[in-house]
Amino acid sequence: MSALHLNTLRVAARLIILASVGFGALTIATPVQHVYAQEAKMKSLLEGAMEDYDLVMLDEAEEKLEEAVALAASKGISGEPLAKVFVMLGIVRFARDRDEASTEQAFIAAIEAYPKIVLNPVYETPELAAIFEGARKKAKPPENVSDVPDVDGFQHTKLISAQGKQPLTIDVQVSENIPVFRMFVHHRRFGEESFQSTEMSPTSATAFAGTIPQDLVTTSQLDYYIEALDRAGNVIAGVGSKDEPIEVLVRGGGDVTTDKGDGGGGGGDIDIDPVEPETPTEKDYVYLMLAGGSGLGFLPGGTPTARPVSGTEPRSVNPGVAATIGHAMVDLGWVINSSMRLGLYARWQFSPPQDFSLVPEEQKTGSFPSTREECLGLGLSGDCLLGLKYRYFFSNKDPKATRFYSSVGFGVGRVRHWVQLKENALLSNGQDNQECAGKTLANGQDSAGNNVQYCLVRDTVRTGWGHFGLGGGVTVPLGSVVEIVADTYLMFLTLDQTSINLDANVGLNFRF
Repeated sequence: MSALHLNTLRVAARLIILASVGFGALTIATPVQHVYAQEAKMKSLLEGAMEDYDLVMLDEAEEKLEEAVALAASKGISGEPLAKVFVMLGIVRFARDRDEASTEQAFIAAIEAYPKIVLNPVYETPELAAIFEGARKKAKPPENVSDVPDVDGFQHTKLISAQGKQPLTIDVQVSENIPVFRMFVHHRRFGEESFQSTEMSPTSATAFAGTIPQDLVTTSQLDYYIEALDRAGNVIAGVGSKDEPIEVLVRGGGDVTTDKGDGGGGGGDIDIDPVEPETPTEKDYVYLMLAGGSGLGFLPGGTPTARPVSGTEPRSVNPGVAATIGHAMVDLGWVINSSMRLGLYARWQFSPPQDFSLVPEEQKTGSFPSTREECLGLGLSGDCLLGLKYRYFFSNKDPKATRFYSSVGFGVGRVRHWVQLKENALLSNGQDNQECAGKTLANGQDSAGNNVQYCLVRDTVRTGWGHFGLGGGVTVPLGSVVEIVADTYLMFLTLDQTSINLDANVGLNFRF
C-alpha cells in the first residue's frame, strides 16, 4: 500500500474521531445548557413575583410562582432554585389569605428541596419565622446530601449564616491538579451593587482561607463568590459568580460556630441561635418631608398681577428670567418599598401682599382661580401648589446609606414670579404718581416715544393653574428614621399663563 494511501487513511480516521467527539460533546452540552436556560426562566419568574408582591399584586405573584413550580417539575429542577420559589410562594399565600397551613406546606416543600434554605430577610416577620421553624421540624430532607459540594475542583461549604459584626472566614480546598497562583473572595453587603475583593492566603499546599472584616458584616445579608487565578491572571476555577453569588444570612446576635473539621471541606456545621435579623430595608409605611427653598423661572411673557394696564394701554412683561423667591413645602406619602415612594405635597410661596381690590373690574385677568385670589383662595399672602409626586430611589436600596432618586409629578395652583415694572413719575393729569414717591427716578421714553421720567415698582406674574414636573434629589441619613433631603423640581406651568420654574429645596425627611 502506497505511503500516500496510508496518509489518506490516517487523515480520514482522525476526522471520524474528531467528529465523534464533537457530536458527543454537543449531545452532552445541549441538555446542560437547556437546564441553565430553564433555571434562568425560573429566576425571572421569581423576581417578577417579588415585584408583584411589593406592589401588593398577590394573585399575579402566586401565578408566576406556580408557573415556576410547574416548570421545575417538568424539567426535573430541584435544589436551591426550587426552594427559593417555594419560600416566596409561602410568603405570598400568607399575605393574601393568612392561611398558616398552606404557608407551612410551601415552606416544607422548600426545605425538602434544599435543607439549607432560609427565609428571605427582606420579608421575614415573627409570624412567618414561627411557621418556617415549624415546617423545618416536619420536613423530611433527602438523605446523603453532601455538605461539601465539589465545584470545579474546589471543596467549599457554602455558608448560610454568619454572626453580625464579627470577622467572617471563608475556606477553600483545592485539587492539586489546578495551577492556582492567587485566590480571591469577592463580597458585598445587602443593597450594594459592586463587590469588594479580599485576597485569600494559602494555609497549606491545597487550602486557602480569606477573612471578611467585621465592619463589612453589618447587614442582614452578605453575598460572596470565589475565583482562582493562574499566573497569567486568568480565572481558572471558582465557586459562585457575580451574577449568582452565594447568599449568607447575617444575624445581629446569637451564637454562630463553625467547625473546621479535618480540612476536607474548609467548613462544617453552623449552629444558629434564632434571633430576629437586623434588616436595612424600609419597614416604615409613611414618610413626611418638611423643606424650604427658593426658585428661578423663565417667563415667555405675561400680564402683571396688580398692574395689568399702564394708563389706558394693556401692560405686558418681556420674556426673561424671573425669581420665585421663598417657599415652604410639606410632602406626606406612602413608602411603597425601598425603591418607591408616592406622596401628596403642598407648596406655599411667600410674596408681599397685593391689593387686588384696586384693580378695575374690566382689567382683571385670569381663570380658575381668579388672579385676585391668593393661595387657592385661602387668604394667605402668596401662592400655593397642591400636587402628587412619585419618587424612585436607585443605586443603593439601603435607607441607612446616602441615596439618589428621581421624581415626576403634577398638580394645581400657581407660582408667582417677581418682576419690576416701569411706572411714569407723572400721571396723565399731570399730578405726581404716588407709587414713585421716595423712589429713584430715571429718564426714558414711553410707548409713544415721548421723554418721561419713571421709577421701578415691583409686581408679579402668576402662572398656572395646572403644572407637571420632573426632578431628583439626594437623601443623607441622620438616624434610623430621619434624613436630610436636597431636592430639585423642574415645573412646567400652563392653562392660564405659562412659565418654566426650577425649585431647589433643603429639609428633613421622617419615616414612620
